[in-house]
Amino acid sequence: MIAQRYRLLLVAVAALALLPTVAFAQDKVLELDNPPGREPIPPDCSSWHELWPAFCGIAHQDSLHDNGDGVLSACDYIYLDGLRYHVDWVGPTYWLDCELILEPTDYQPGNPVCQMWIEIWPDYGQQWHVDQWQDNGNGVVDACDFITVSGGGEIWICHVNEVRTNIRVTG
Repeated sequence: MIAQRYRLLLVAVAALALLPTVAFAQDKVLELDNPPGREPIPPDCSSWHELWPAFCGIAHQDSLHDNGDGVLSACDYIYLDGLRYHVDWVGPTYWLDCELILEPTDYQPGNPVCQMWIEIWPDYGQQWHVDQWQDNGNGVVDACDFITVSGGGEIWICHVNEVRTNIRVTG
């Protein structure tokens, strides 16, 4: 009987030790409401549109602590709605007319053919392979390009409607 209570106490202590990491671990994917490329560091009071885990939430940027490179990048700290987050990744979000929002898993500017992209919405985490790219002539993926992607047994030919700045953060 005492051994059983002792085991139960150990399990409870272990669970309490993990509670802070569970309670404060908040991964988020957000995109800047302003068009990309306007400023190297978004000004305080910028609005961020949450893409995951709560699609369409809005976060207010209180401040951003740059890592010294003069641009919004990985290893910066951003304060949103009073909470501090570590910026893990910065890159583009592609809004496509086939009702997909995708981001590259390892962003490389230029030709995206053979890159893997991750679905942000509507089915977060679905992997897509970029099979073809029809450029509008400027050498970068942007509005008016066409992308052919395949994943999950499906193939889609999509028009790029818009490209936005996206960040992945942990807090």
